[in-house]
Amino acid sequence: MERLGKDYLAGRKDRYNKNKQQPTDMLIDLVEKQAISGLSMMIIMSDSATPLTNFRFTLNTAGSLYGYNQSTERNGQCQLVT
Repeated sequence: MERLGKDYLAGRKDRYNKNKQQPTDMLIDLVEKQAISGLSMMIIMSDSATPLTNFRFTLNTAGSLYGYNQSTERNGQCQLVT
């Protein structure tokens, strides 16, 4: 988040958008080559999310997907089986 975060938060998103799209394109290309021939031609719309996306919509620290650190100690519903 730090690498592109300052530019992104200042409204300079060109470099961020380019960098954000690269992993999506790589994954689509990989699946197309290994499993689903012609996949890229079937996709009408795609989108990606990053920690900056999460921060923008949730204001979670450092763009954390689930907010606070998830652990068995903090979650009363979860029991660790030993």
